[in-house]
Amino acid sequence: MHENDREKLYRSIGKIYCPYFKETVHFTELGFEHIRFKNRNKSRTIKDQNMRFKLLPNVVRIINLSHTLQGK
Repeated sequence: MHENDREKLYRSIGKIYCPYFKETVHFTELGFEHIRFKNRNKSRTIKDQNMRFKLLPNVVRIINLSHTLQGK
């Protein structure tokens, strides 16, 4: 997936209501940078970034379905 496509996908989410927290989860620039970087000066590997972006649609689904807190 091209970087522009990944950014468009992430930004298209915007915000999602989380039933468990009873509030909205915002997908901000900070979250986008977290997917791309381990910390301020160190990028994640392309493989790691691609995996995180590939799983992003599952994140949306899981947040929407979160009604209870499970044990650790």
